[in-house]
Amino acid sequence: MVTSVTYSPDGKHIASGSDDKTVKVWDAQCPTEEQRRAEGERLPSAEASSIRQRAEEEAAAIGARAQEDAERIKQLARDEALAQSLHEEEQRRRADEVGQQSSLKVPYEQLDVEQRAIANGSYKSVFRATWKRPDGPDGRAETVALLKLLPSAGDSASMREEMTVFLKLGQHPHLTKLRGMTTHPDGTACMLVEFAAHGALDSVLVEQEEQGVTLSEAVLLTVAMQICDGMAQLVEHGVVHRDLACRNVLVFLFSPTDRAQVLVKVTDYGLAVLEGGGTRGVTTHSGSNARPVRWLAPEALERRRYSHASDVWAFGVTLWEAWTLGKIPYWQVDADEEVARRIPLQGSTLERPNRCSDAVWTLTESCWAIAARDRPTFKDLKLRLQDVYVEVARATEQPTCAVCWERPPVMALHPCGHRCMCEQCAQQVAVCPICRAAVSGRLRVFDS
Repeated sequence: MVTSVTYSPDGKHIASGSDDKTVKVWDAQCPTEEQRRAEGERLPSAEASSIRQRAEEEAAAIGARAQEDAERIKQLARDEALAQSLHEEEQRRRADEVGQQSSLKVPYEQLDVEQRAIANGSYKSVFRATWKRPDGPDGRAETVALLKLLPSAGDSASMREEMTVFLKLGQHPHLTKLRGMTTHPDGTACMLVEFAAHGALDSVLVEQEEQGVTLSEAVLLTVAMQICDGMAQLVEHGVVHRDLACRNVLVFLFSPTDRAQVLVKVTDYGLAVLEGGGTRGVTTHSGSNARPVRWLAPEALERRRYSHASDVWAFGVTLWEAWTLGKIPYWQVDADEEVARRIPLQGSTLERPNRCSDAVWTLTESCWAIAARDRPTFKDLKLRLQDVYVEVARATEQPTCAVCWERPPVMALHPCGHRCMCEQCAQQVAVCPICRAAVSGRLRVFDS
């Protein structure tokens, strides 16, 4: 198809057409150069508007790209400043850690160490020692536990790593306190921790069983709550214990019937690692020659995957130990290898202890969910244990505070009206530990 346009001599358009042949108009002449230029200046308004719009869009795109480039430069500067700040913070942290370690150094000459170990583990021996502190109160000596690496444990790097975990966790009422560090005359690095007069929890439980002593449910719940409280502190600092068991819980106070005379603390961070976050955890092959198989979660056995969720699994086994008064998990199976084979296939097959209530057993079983993501957190477990204890306290003749479990509940919370708190704890809570209602007031109740 050919389209032709004809012009008059003065350049005006006089005819146009479309056909297979050119339309001819008599007396028409081709436009001159000036006419064509003039015609170009008289473009249709729609076409001119389209050109302007494209030009504006291109200008806007160029401006947007320039703005994006400017924002990227600013972000790079912010990232660099943040990286520098984090680096400086890490440097300060390390300097503080070095300073803390220096302040914790104890001359070995100040220690009177007993020759016989009071406990031996896979990596350490524990000795009772008397620390003759020159700055001690009234010049009195302090009894401490000296932890010394076994020759098979390698160099002192592992001891330094464990000490770093102690420092990271800080002071907590249900975590064993680091008292100092020293160097044995043979050059071995040693740690000093607070001394637990009753020893490890597993030994205490077995002793109660052998003597035919029955532990009250309030005492067992207190033990469970204190262990859970200590483990929650590890979660706060991103530390995965990897070896939670009754043998790694120290007993500082104990009574089989009076839970106010019970104090236990989590200890031993020889296998501890720092977690990346969530239930993803960390994969490690350290400590592969001496793993606590009977306390390990399926993902730890199959893929050496450790997280706070795998610690929750071990907490469930630890509860089972407590309610059975120190039985060995899967005691019917002799070989650890067989236990390691069964758990990933069948989950936990530990049977319900005779004196374990429905509430405690339901809580314990929840710790053994096959998928790590389906297990409760230590924060959840702490609240659930508190709920169970409140129910137990209601059935006792002498109820106690639902928070500290020590002082009498003399305060009623408003508006729910539950009398469940001591005077000290009542001032610190925002919700009722029984019904979870918001607390707007507190009233002292006087018995007649």
